[in-house]
Amino acid sequence: MIEQLNPADEFVESLGLVAEADGLPRIAGRILGLLIVEEGPFQFDDLVERLKVSRGSVSTNTRHLESIGLIERFTVPGERRDFFRLVDDHYGRLLESHTQRLRRIQGIVERCRGSMTDPSPQVAGRLTAMSRFYELAIRSADSVLDEWRRSDEDQASVEAVASASNETPGSTETTNSAVSAAATSHEPPTAATDPRESFVPEA
Repeated sequence: MIEQLNPADEFVESLGLVAEADGLPRIAGRILGLLIVEEGPFQFDDLVERLKVSRGSVSTNTRHLESIGLIERFTVPGERRDFFRLVDDHYGRLLESHTQRLRRIQGIVERCRGSMTDPSPQVAGRLTAMSRFYELAIRSADSVLDEWRRSDEDQASVEAVASASNETPGSTETTNSAVSAAATSHEPPTAATDPRESFVPEA
């Protein structure tokens, strides 16, 4: 009997399948899904244990996700091991990567149109239609990215105002530990703590 997955595990496995369909390794999609849907931060060994995959697979796929700008590793004073987190604006990075692929394809089409001598009307028509399609797709993707960035900035402004209004002068309560701050910003943490007990996940 196949064990039913909880919602978090189902999300992680489904994102792995989606990533694989898009040409990424399935493990890369699973790592990305885990960083999105569960609290962390995650050390290297955490990913190996949580995803039940080899150390080599985690090493290869975390490097791949770093190379395409979706995750990054960071360190904490007092901890010798690396931690992994999503980069800022990871959804914007996905849109940028998609648009870059569209531009590469359009470039291939335009080079072909420019180098062919006396193509038949059918061939010329197909290449022209393909060029128009990718031109429209690129404009649409650029528009979506601009709208996303604007909405993200608006949301950040709203959250900043709400946070400022809730601050109490002289309060001694610490809302984020050193690793929490490191996991949500690029500023180095000020003190070492147990990261798995104090992480506040990104939205």
